Amino acid sequence: MYGEAGARGAMANLLDKDGLSPAEITATTGATLWNVGLFVLWAALVVFTVIHHEFWRDEVGALSLAIASPSIWSVPLTIHGEGHPAVWYILLRGAYDLVHATWALPLVSVVVAALAIVIFLARAPFSVWWKALFVVSVLPVYEYSVMARNYGISMLLMFAFAAVYAGKRYRPILLGVLLFLLANTNIHSSMLVGMYLMIWFYHRLFASTSRGPGVFGRVGLTTLVAMGIAAAGIAA
Repeated sequence: MYGEAGARGAMANLLDKDGLSPAEITATTGATLWNVGLFVLWAALVVFTVIHHEFWRDEVGALSLAIASPSIWSVPLTIHGEGHPAVWYILLRGAYDLVHATWALPLVSVVVAALAIVIFLARAPFSVWWKALFVVSVLPVYEYSVMARNYGISMLLMFAFAAVYAGKRYRPILLGVLLFLLANTNIHSSMLVGMYLMIWFYHRLFASTSRGPGVFGRVGLTTLVAMGIAAAGIAA
């Protein structure tokens, strides 16, 4: 009995509170350190480039329109006819109201991109080398961060959608809200939302474990409502 109890105690000491062995703890810690290092590298490259970046007319124009609006609530009316939806302009106006300076433009762009990189490093199912190749590539280091345009929001929302979609808990309303916002970042993302909706609907209809009668039973009323929210984003 004593030997069995001792063996159990030794086994318990090998596992942490989450059931991880020492080797697994070491691997997890190593991956976390790599992710932190990659983020620091990305941030250093982006900040250095932002300091030396001369903003293009269309970048500054978005901030000018956002500032010209009487209030943050009237931004959609102010930008009517610009060709892109309102999320980017609303973020710029909100940031400008907080800092009251034109550096709100690069601030919003870099913060949005940083959140996207954090989600990617934390949740992407790739090896550290594949993550590194993406993090230091031209899109996240320059195009979607230093260049203050609305494409960085698309990167953030698509990564967030992927993380929630692949999560352990199914959250259809949150997925619908993310797609609603994605549809209102730029016209390209609005078209992508239609593709995401088709994939989502197909997965729920044919790959879901639900076996209810008809489309409502297999897809689920809550999911259909969430898809309606996303579709409303395209309409908006």
